[in-house]
Amino acid sequence: NYTPETPAPGVIASLKDLMVWKFVVHGADPNPAYAIVAHNQLNPTECPGKRTDPLMPGIRADVRARVNGL
Repeated sequence: NYTPETPAPGVIASLKDLMVWKFVVHGADPNPAYAIVAHNQLNPTECPGKRTDPLMPGIRADVRARVNGL
């Protein structure tokens, strides 16, 4: 839960790498609006945290660009 602090750049980079790998391995399409969501978009939870929520649009865009570029 990244409410008290912002995730380090390396954490976000690792998350993006993992997501790209999962999309490629499973042949999934990262482009639908529901393809990349945070836990708190589906259930009443704090995860991924208030400091990560604003990063989600950039994470989605970067993952989509990398998967679509392969």
